[in-house]
Amino acid sequence: MNTKMFVALIVYAGLLIVVSAVPLWVERETASQALLFGGVAGVLCLVWGVRGLFGSRRHLGPGLTLGVINFVLLSQTVTRWMPSSSGEPGSLILTILITIMLFVTLGLLAWLLPREDFGKPNAAGVHKTQDTAATTRKSS
Repeated sequence: MNTKMFVALIVYAGLLIVVSAVPLWVERETASQALLFGGVAGVLCLVWGVRGLFGSRRHLGPGLTLGVINFVLLSQTVTRWMPSSSGEPGSLILTILITIMLFVTLGLLAWLLPREDFGKPNAAGVHKTQDTAATTRKSS
């Protein structure tokens, strides 16, 4: 992961925390659940982003965190777009906002996952041993 990805993860964490506060103004009954999930997930993403800026190159933590966020947002998106959903005035705004956050999270996860060194702590060392093994096979 490069610095751009970690900065994007930090920006996403802030966005997730801010968006999780929207139900306080729109739907009071779901506000506590949204604040709890958005706050915990946002802080986790913030931790992964800051750790990455300070040198950690692990991808497994951010990948698992974004995967869990995707599952929760997907379930919320599906249940909110179903016809039996409540027709309250603020409900459509929140439904669209959750759907947008789902696509943003999917985009971040797609940016993170197609890495050949996903989850490996020291990618440079892994590639070096693979190159050495390949050179040894060629010479024998």
